[in-house]
Amino acid sequence: MNTEQRQKRIEEAVNHLMAIGLIDSRAPSISIAEKMRRGKEGISAAINGNERYLTKKFVKAFCATFSNIISADYIWDGTGEMINGEKKEDKNNKCISEEAIMQLSKEELIFLVKQLMSLHSEQTEMYRLLIKQNEEMIKNGQERYNNITNLIQKM
Repeated sequence: MNTEQRQKRIEEAVNHLMAIGLIDSRAPSISIAEKMRRGKEGISAAINGNERYLTKKFVKAFCATFSNIISADYIWDGTGEMINGEKKEDKNNKCISEEAIMQLSKEELIFLVKQLMSLHSEQTEMYRLLIKQNEEMIKNGQERYNNITNLIQKM
C-alpha cells in the first residue's frame, strides 16, 4: 500500500478527532503525543508519512489511544469505514456517537466539555459583536437619513 495514501488517511483521522474535540487543534502533535505517551517528533513524523514511524504498530496504538473510534484497518490499508461502527448515512455527520462517548475516559469527557464551553463562549462573544455592529449600522443609517432629510428640506 502506498505510504502517501496511508498518510492522507491518518491525516483525515486526526482531522476527525480534532473536529470532535479529542485532539487539541492548536497543537495536534503535542496533544496526540501526550495521550499516546510518546515523543512529539515521532508523532509528527508518523502523521507526515515517514515510513519509519508510520508503522502498523503505530497505527494500532494510535487507534487504541482513542478508544478505537478510528479503524486501524482503514488507516493502514484503506478497508472499511474510517469510523468504527459508522453507517453510510452518518458519514458526513461530525457528531460523536453515544457508543463512542461511553468509551471515553473521564479526562477525555472533561476535555470535550471544556471545548464545548469554549465554543459557547466564543459564539456568545461573536453574537455580542454582531449585535454591536448592527446597532452601529442602524445608528449610521439613521444619521445618513437625517442628513439627507435636512439637505432636502434646505432645497
